[in-house]
Amino acid sequence: MTTLTPRLDDDTAAFIQQFVSINVATRNQENRPAISRAAGCRFTADGHQLSIFLTSLHNQHLLENIHANRMLAVVFSRPSTHQTIQLKGSDARILAVSAEDRPAIAAYRQSFMQEISRLGYPPAFCEAVIPPLDEHYVAIRFTPERAYSQTPGPRAGQKIAI
Repeated sequence: MTTLTPRLDDDTAAFIQQFVSINVATRNQENRPAISRAAGCRFTADGHQLSIFLTSLHNQHLLENIHANRMLAVVFSRPSTHQTIQLKGSDARILAVSAEDRPAIAAYRQSFMQEISRLGYPPAFCEAVIPPLDEHYVAIRFTPERAYSQTPGPRAGQKIAI
């Protein structure tokens, strides 16, 4: 019998998919971190797993860590409000970007550009921070096992029910 992890609530799921900066972190056996900016995310059809998209260029250590221990933490933060959520998982695996993933990456890039342009950043900044989709992109799929509020303030670090 397979047990599925409960899915994130609708508000949290909606929050992490647009207008946020996404950063992925892993660690190696010596606890040395590897961190990268992601270019969007997408839930599986059943809503229990999440794919995070990033370029494989310059992220060899992060991807090696995923292969070695399958653990990661992902932070979603809205630049205009600093609202931040962190998700952690221990079953991460690297997959090819699928045809269904491509629209999610394009929509994410557009929403991130919209968010940071409100703060005065030019489109060229977004282009530099989140490269256009190409053959170097990969998907990292995982089951969110733990969630935390990381918004600055008295509730930072508080666990969020999933």
